[in-house]
Amino acid sequence: MTWGRGFFRAWVFLAAVWLAGSVAFFGPKVEDAWQNVVPDVPAGFVPDIPVDCNLTRGSVSTAQESGDYEPHDGKCWYDLARFRRLYPE
Repeated sequence: MTWGRGFFRAWVFLAAVWLAGSVAFFGPKVEDAWQNVVPDVPAGFVPDIPVDCNLTRGSVSTAQESGDYEPHDGKCWYDLARFRRLYPE
């Protein structure tokens, strides 16, 4: 056995021990942090989808009648069901 082969084997062994120790030490902390990433979403929440108002389809919502989208802050906002119906592609 040569010195080079012996040092390589020692390096592989120590790298494996370091990796196993890192997983054992940091694994539970990372798993706990990963579980806390999911935000609390209220039941029945449906996201609105923004579209550039120059590319809208359907009718605008007014105070008197319900339309397909509502303009706010330079974007036109669709609820998910109407967006899928008007933009099937």
